[in-house]
Amino acid sequence: MNNMKTDFNEIWRRIVKHEGETFETKKGLEFTYKMDGDGLYTSRTDYRLAKSDFKKAYDMIPIEGPGVINY
Repeated sequence: MNNMKTDFNEIWRRIVKHEGETFETKKGLEFTYKMDGDGLYTSRTDYRLAKSDFKKAYDMIPIEGPGVINY
């Protein structure tokens, strides 16, 4: 097993690349997202998720699930 994490900048490039595609939440609800500079808005929320927030979550990996991220 490879224990090396992918570089965060590569992860962020992938996020940018998939803007507008349809994804599902853990409960199976569809959503898309639109980039806004160094952040994004999802179709299921009205608040901006900053790149720095993704980096904080990335630094916590591995985690048991999305409920663990609370900041």
